[in-house]
Amino acid sequence: MSTHAAIPAAYAAPRPVKGEHEITLYPEWSDDEPVVCHFEHIPGEEQTRDYPGCPEEINLTCAYVRGWDCYRLLDDKQIADLEQRIAEEPREPEFDDIDRPELEYLP
Repeated sequence: MSTHAAIPAAYAAPRPVKGEHEITLYPEWSDDEPVVCHFEHIPGEEQTRDYPGCPEEINLTCAYVRGWDCYRLLDDKQIADLEQRIAEEPREPEFDDIDRPELEYLP
């Protein structure tokens, strides 16, 4: 059970645009205010003989406090902190590799 209260409707952030994801975090610098983060998740690709590959990437695109986008007021350290927290959160099924047989659903 979470110790944080639900966000009132008046302070709700808009829905993320298509292709982005949403998560609510409570960083220390927000003074216990919920920060609703919209972010892009770019899965990593393995290196092959012909392709150098690339690491997984998380890009914060918006950060809402009380329904107001405060992303432009965040410094680089705060953005990096939020992106690190997002990366450490348990993965939703939509991020998992669909080709894994243990995740396939029975008809």
